[in-house]
Amino acid sequence: MKLRLQLVLLSCTGMLGAALLVEIILRLSLPSAPPLAVQWGMPDDAVEARANEASQESYGSLTFDANGFRIGSGLPYDRTVLFIGDSFTEGHGASDDETFARATERALRRDGLMVRSLNAGHRGFGAAQELKVLRRMLARFPIEAVVVQSFPMNDLSDNLAHGGFGVENGRLIEYETPQPPLRARVTAAIAGSWLQKLYVVRLVANAVSGNQPVPYDSPISFDLERALLDEIVSTVRGRGIPILVLVIPTKLVQWVAAGHRPRTSMELGEIQRFERVRDLITTLGVPSIDAGEVITDLKADAASGDGAHFSRDGNARIGEAIAGRLELLLRAPGGVGATARE
Repeated sequence: MKLRLQLVLLSCTGMLGAALLVEIILRLSLPSAPPLAVQWGMPDDAVEARANEASQESYGSLTFDANGFRIGSGLPYDRTVLFIGDSFTEGHGASDDETFARATERALRRDGLMVRSLNAGHRGFGAAQELKVLRRMLARFPIEAVVVQSFPMNDLSDNLAHGGFGVENGRLIEYETPQPPLRARVTAAIAGSWLQKLYVVRLVANAVSGNQPVPYDSPISFDLERALLDEIVSTVRGRGIPILVLVIPTKLVQWVAAGHRPRTSMELGEIQRFERVRDLITTLGVPSIDAGEVITDLKADAASGDGAHFSRDGNARIGEAIAGRLELLLRAPGGVGATARE
């Protein structure tokens, strides 16, 4: 028994030593830490969980109100527009008054519509989380219009990592307890612990997950995206509320649209995701805006911001585009709120 314990300890020591040696070699040979392929599986109640949080970032204030919305203007209003989406809607890299939700509100007020924006965007959200947030907010607040933001780059995998929905016999089903894939849970746990600082752990986690914690381009991922978007649209339209979809392409999508060719299968998959989601939204007959047509150089705009999301100017331009479409919807017969609210 004692000998067996000694052998186990010796084996563990050897493995730790080997891992340490590999870690040292990786740090000496790589210019920076390899990116960890994380799929967060963000819980949909993360909106409410951030209630009353506030911080001062390099780009400005990041503040959330008592309901978990990105802080609003606080001005009197007679209509409410709900914004749901991921970090682009939340306004990552933008101060409280620079998000496109706030820019939309300002543009509509300038044109005579007393609107407030409820910004329920949250990083890591896909249509799965957005559907659940939408249901809760429609039950809690009088809402006169909904803006849904879609980012096909990773929304399809966000839906699967959330684990709250599936598709059976062509129909959307909701699980009583979310069932996120094991790969998504493992990589998210690593990302939230000190282990994510280790190069060797990052490489092993990526190798195990195939750099793709959930299948971005599998038929099931698109079937789920289609069912979720269809349910979002049906839910909003069922209440007689206008809905607008903002689709955000990647820099690669815009680059290929300019006449270049995808160089790898991963790039081709990225292009195909965007095209399929854009075609789906057209099929649903939903008014939509392509952010790549509003911001003609996404790469340059992101570079003047945080490098990934819209800059201050980009958010302003997107807000103006949304306001232009929403004004038509809100001024349509039956689209005007009549009761002022504080």
